[in-house]
Amino acid sequence: MAQQRRVRGVALERACLTGEGDNLVRDAYGAETYARLQKIKRIYDPGNLFRMNQNIVP
Repeated sequence: MAQQRRVRGVALERACLTGEGDNLVRDAYGAETYARLQKIKRIYDPGNLFRMNQNIVP
């Protein structure tokens, strides 16, 4: 089965299986939401402990 790149309602588990994780997650959330999530992540997880799934880099 061919995998296609989908955003907005994306199956983000694919991000963990391919080399495009960061870009796929960023595309899925959109630039504004991703930036807001990064700010939150810097506060609550600055060491990036919770990074095993669809990671948002602090």
